[in-house]
Amino acid sequence: MAAGAEVANLPAAARNMRHYLDNTGAPLFVQPEDMMKGMPQLREDVRTAAKAEAAAAYARITAASGEIAFSSSWKDWYATEERSKNWYYAIGGFHFSVTGVVTKSGGGKGGSLKYVVHVFDRYNWDAGKKVDILGWNVPDLTPGQLHLKGLAREYIVRGSGFVNNVPSFTPATVIPLPLV
Repeated sequence: MAAGAEVANLPAAARNMRHYLDNTGAPLFVQPEDMMKGMPQLREDVRTAAKAEAAAAYARITAASGEIAFSSSWKDWYATEERSKNWYYAIGGFHFSVTGVVTKSGGGKGGSLKYVVHVFDRYNWDAGKKVDILGWNVPDLTPGQLHLKGLAREYIVRGSGFVNNVPSFTPATVIPLPLV
């Protein structure tokens, strides 16, 4: 399956399957920027979440100036085949969150924003799910049997991205898309 993913030019899918077949169960680290580069809608959704969290945090600064950290809840996201074949086969559904710090400067001049995107998933196989691979209908339990028989091991996928810096920020600011 991993070799087939490489032939089909699905590098993340191949990497994740090889890690599963390595049978270590060790976490696999991914760069959220790579995921956002391959899925523009994820990049937009991260920007929307960062803007909302930062605006809410900015409003919680009651003094004329100050800074406050924020952390969003984990948001469900699904890499459909239409969004990205590579990430669909690599990870499918996963979670993302944003954390950061927003500052407020005195004199009503706004402040600044710095934030990071995080991703998390469990690379596992779910009963009842299936996927079509090159015309073959493959139930999730087929590769999942390798885990049950000790020939492969499920693992955690996680990653934290680069710091995104918005030097001039107010709740009305249209923040740029996250770095990729």
